[in-house]
Amino acid sequence: MSYLTSGEVRRRTGASARMLDHWHWSGLIVPGHEVEPRRLYSDHDAIKIRALLALRTQGVALGTIRKCLRVLDERRGDLQNVRLIVIGKDVYTAASERDVERISDGQLAMTMLSCDALGAASVAPGAGSDFDQTERDGR
Repeated sequence: MSYLTSGEVRRRTGASARMLDHWHWSGLIVPGHEVEPRRLYSDHDAIKIRALLALRTQGVALGTIRKCLRVLDERRGDLQNVRLIVIGKDVYTAASERDVERISDGQLAMTMLSCDALGAASVAPGAGSDFDQTERDGR
């Protein structure tokens, strides 16, 4: 398994060094490997960082973000075509458009993240905060 340095993760995800430090010490994002004094992150860690940044930007509560990160950990390696859907404090996964429609039916607002987009962007050098994110109002 290859690992990314803190600098590489910052460039690929858009997270700052201060954010990474805070998330590490709070236990929110713990690097996959540590060799003092360096923290080394896996590609999966980078996906979680991008998800965290995206959800924070949308104003999702920290407790709900933690749920999303747990879901990503549970599905590690099985994220192809998966979308994380946040409705209030609830977190859902959808593997198809039909799942998305079923989950979002009648919802006034939701946040949706494509795990494919989070993964592709996290391994692309220079990736910023562009990802497939949808917020639906008045559906």
